[in-house]
Amino acid sequence: MSILLQCYNRLLTDISHITGVQLCAPADLGLAWITTGAPRLDRELLVYLENEDILVEPTYCLLFPPWLKPLWDRYLSNKDPILIKYIRQVLVFGYKARFEPTDQQKKDSEESFINTDRLVKEFEEGLSFSGPFWRTARAIVGRVIGSIRWHDIIPKHGPGAVFPSCDPLHRSDFKTIPAAINDYYNYWDYFDCLPGFLPSATEITSKNMGITNFPIKGKLVFVPKDSRGPRSICVHPKESIWIQQGQRVLLEDAIVRITDRHINFADQSVNGRIALASSLSQAYCTLDLKDASDRLGCRVVRHLLGDYAYGILSCTRMEEVILPSGRVIQLNKWAPMGNALCFPVESLMFYALARTGIEARYGREAGKGVYVFGDDICVPSHYIAAAIDGLERAGLAVNKSKSFSRGFFRESCGVDAFKGINVTPLRLKVHSTASLHDLVSLCSFAKNARIAGYEEVASYIYYAVRQRLLRERRKTFLPISNEVTTSGIYEYVDRNLAYVARNNPESHLRWNRSYQRYEVRVLLAAASTTAATGDRYHLQDALLSLERRATAGCADSNVSLNSRHVYPVPHRVLLKKRWTPARF
Repeated sequence: MSILLQCYNRLLTDISHITGVQLCAPADLGLAWITTGAPRLDRELLVYLENEDILVEPTYCLLFPPWLKPLWDRYLSNKDPILIKYIRQVLVFGYKARFEPTDQQKKDSEESFINTDRLVKEFEEGLSFSGPFWRTARAIVGRVIGSIRWHDIIPKHGPGAVFPSCDPLHRSDFKTIPAAINDYYNYWDYFDCLPGFLPSATEITSKNMGITNFPIKGKLVFVPKDSRGPRSICVHPKESIWIQQGQRVLLEDAIVRITDRHINFADQSVNGRIALASSLSQAYCTLDLKDASDRLGCRVVRHLLGDYAYGILSCTRMEEVILPSGRVIQLNKWAPMGNALCFPVESLMFYALARTGIEARYGREAGKGVYVFGDDICVPSHYIAAAIDGLERAGLAVNKSKSFSRGFFRESCGVDAFKGINVTPLRLKVHSTASLHDLVSLCSFAKNARIAGYEEVASYIYYAVRQRLLRERRKTFLPISNEVTTSGIYEYVDRNLAYVARNNPESHLRWNRSYQRYEVRVLLAAASTTAATGDRYHLQDALLSLERRATAGCADSNVSLNSRHVYPVPHRVLLKKRWTPARF
């Protein structure tokens, strides 16, 4: 029996103990209910909560299965909001479980990608930017980007894959760069910053740098998401990511500063707190956009940014994408997922459009209440219609099944709230012990389950992790720690230090005089690394890394310029023992 099904059965036991309502699921309850049937019922439940004041049972009847209906009846009888947490926990526990997509799901996702891109083109062909709405939106964006010095970037690599595929050790060995990038960020200033540093400089400066005039091309790939299908990512060339990551830092800093943290990339809990408070006060509503980045077209972005900013931010933009079927299409959307600028640019666009829609009807002061984090948008409830109108003028689509304004339920940035109570359910994503990454994720989930009171679920997951370690490493125990912030392969216990010292299998507990704290040794999954020495590109990366640290005010005086530059090796993870803090 799979880990997901085992955990689900134990979840029902935990919720029965907590609520006092016996949940006796049938023996033939399978994954189809957990991953598909239950989440579908959850969507119906959210519709009910959004319209609870006008929907009266039995006129509107939610079809709960007989074994779950007693819990729903308990809610109807006393309207205790905490019961919504446990009902939804049963319904969405396996909603995000990751499965390898089938061939048909990949085909459907590819068709959806193509169709969405086609809709963007069709919408923008008839779009006119005349009128005060577009002037106001452009002014809002202009106030943010007007002061950015786009050439003061410190390039860097991203954490993801690149196209064509390249070992991390050789990502900085730039052989060619697109002419579109070289027009704004020339080779010698941004890609090879050390032309005269080594004796071979004469040979290097005389070589053909390989500037190409071909369109920037990437590749569409699918990664596991959940039972509904895969997530699509467009993998970009390393030269594009190198510049995008540098631009991203400047752009995000300006957005946070000029919007007075109404867009805050460092703290998404701002929107979460608004959602929690508004689930009681109803002051704010929460909006969610469907296919947010895939529906933001080039013409809209160009108008709002202006020609110069659009040109410099689009010089690294993927113009063509190779689909999994081998077909190559030209992109009409500005930037799909995989572009390092996708998230900050879409956040700024959505902020400007929603705010302008409100200001067009209610005045400038009314528009100052908009908060955005990606496609999670919070606006004052009185202005929801105006905000939606502003977004839809740009061809965006509001996901009404995930947007809430009428009832007492709100959802934003990972926080689900109902009548002032955080009712965010746990969602088991990893349900396999196949890799060390899986073990770390399972231990983290078990820790959260134990904190939430789901002891049966947590105990079973720790048991499954122990069994995996027994097979692979011949160890039947897990280290124990009581520090909630630690991430690794260990068992979390909400007990004092004396309990940890007595029950830690290896009794590895020490006092760290330097940090004045107790520490316990746990298992951590660390990426395997490869050290490179003697190469000009690795030296450049090390120097740029130091410059980034100095710019951020966290330069490390212990880092030597002569030290080796270390690159992580993908897909290779080692299990290492490390000392981590322990709570007294």
